[in-house]
Amino acid sequence: MEGSLARLGFSVWSSNLAQNHEDLYNIACRIFCVTTFQQLAVAGAYNNYSMHFSYIMKTGISQRAYDHFVHDHMKGICDKENNSPGSFKAESAKGTSNKNISRAFAILHKFPKRYRRIIDAIGAHSNDEEDTKN
Repeated sequence: MEGSLARLGFSVWSSNLAQNHEDLYNIACRIFCVTTFQQLAVAGAYNNYSMHFSYIMKTGISQRAYDHFVHDHMKGICDKENNSPGSFKAESAKGTSNKNISRAFAILHKFPKRYRRIIDAIGAHSNDEEDTKN
């Protein structure tokens, strides 16, 4: 991974969301991510996900998916955070409280145990939270 970054002259991957997605630096970041993703897919890193390799190897599709995720989805989160600091964390906390409400609703309305187990099994809501139950 570090070798691929070094070939492009990067020490770390960090797309510049303040610039257009067609900026030369952002294009280099996209090339790195798409080629690394394709190499890992060919090596079998994603075999558990039942992906269609014919779609993965079509670079145009992978680039559009990258542009959508990084320059649309993540840029939206970044813009919200810049406009009102702490909004992303507050939104994440709201998801946790909604989960607690759905658990209480399931218990109150006497949902079958199999449904309550499904609701309870989802213990983590972001990458930095551990699911301690499982």
